[in-house]
Amino acid sequence: QGTIPTSPSLAPQVGAGEARCEAAVVMAAMATEAAVVTSRMEAWEEDVLPVFYYNDFLVNRIGAPVGLNLFEPRYVEMCRRMGGRDPRFIFMLNYEDYQCKAGDVGFTIRVRSIQPQGGGRAFGIQGVAEEMVAVACTWQEPNTNGLHLAKVWRLNPSIPPVPHQQLRVLSDFLELGRWTRVRGDVRWMYGNSEGALVLAGCNWLSSTGSAFLLAPEAPAAASRLPQAIAAAATPSTSPDELRQLQNVLEQTVQRVPSVDATSAVRLSDFFNALNETIRWEGRGTRWAAGLPEEEDTQPDTQPDLSYSSRLLRRVRLLRLRGMFAEMPSVRIQLQWWQDRQGDLRLGAVASNGSNVILHAVPEDMMIAGESADAAMAELVWRLNRPRLQLLQRAHSRGSCCFSSLREDLLSQVFAFIAVRPAETA
Repeated sequence: QGTIPTSPSLAPQVGAGEARCEAAVVMAAMATEAAVVTSRMEAWEEDVLPVFYYNDFLVNRIGAPVGLNLFEPRYVEMCRRMGGRDPRFIFMLNYEDYQCKAGDVGFTIRVRSIQPQGGGRAFGIQGVAEEMVAVACTWQEPNTNGLHLAKVWRLNPSIPPVPHQQLRVLSDFLELGRWTRVRGDVRWMYGNSEGALVLAGCNWLSSTGSAFLLAPEAPAAASRLPQAIAAAATPSTSPDELRQLQNVLEQTVQRVPSVDATSAVRLSDFFNALNETIRWEGRGTRWAAGLPEEEDTQPDTQPDLSYSSRLLRRVRLLRLRGMFAEMPSVRIQLQWWQDRQGDLRLGAVASNGSNVILHAVPEDMMIAGESADAAMAELVWRLNRPRLQLLQRAHSRGSCCFSSLREDLLSQVFAFIAVRPAETA
């Protein structure tokens, strides 16, 4: 996997002469690249870090030292980035497929020294495990040789994991309580009809026989799990069994930031709604609003999506393939992609211009409902603005039925038709 563990006492050293000169050239190039990245950092997500996978407990506690020689291309890219603003990465235990999912638990490693080798084709790094974290959302960044990034939640290391057998019992109780298994890029997650969720990080199961339970930190959500357990009890459930499971929940559940997805809207559905609203308008209105005048029906052409940029700047990402992807600095743009068969397909790019860039299909993205409403309100405003301008001009000339209305009443009429949207960053 392109990795050689090293002892902290055997940190790569640079000798005199050519080795020192070579390292200096590489480090200078890294510093220049970092300066360029820093200069265009308009936004930054502190809890988004690159992921390093390993199939052994090389790191198993906070404070553990880490020494690695990295030569796999994606990890070389990771090392180059760590020469910039954030010298951290996620050490992720994985025995299966070198892919993490929401809930998986690892450690953030703060790099103390980083040494280029072989002209920058490899790196020796030394660091220390700083925090225990769980994956909220993960993706593979394009054009990085397969480097994975993840948005993480910080965990309390004093809260113990739950044994596998008790996790199975919890699953049975939740299903009896009419909670449903949630699908997506998760290993174990249940939800109920009220939007409550419980998630388990299971990537340590094969090595420790235990998993980490995570649930939203909102006070209302905190009480739903014990209630669900009590509601699922059957006449054959002993009081001791019920009490034991409820004690396990009290002692092992990690509280993570709450994400209210009850009003979430699928990006593809929202985009279809935008287009449907536009199609109802006449060509003149669309032209005045800066929107496409006609639909392009040619199968081999790419319909113009430039009009969507202004509307989508209000949209906020909440979920990605079932994972928790709330990142305030990220904005979404739509693009046309060509698949392997040469057919055009609508794709979405979510980015903050610095440390987040991910590609997905709109069907896999859920956006905040209030942000979708704000974007639709802007579209309605843009479509109705030419009409309001005509009414305003007619009123000022005294040549319409509104001419006798006072200005304040006229403003109320205009506000009823369309409210001018507030500016966004």
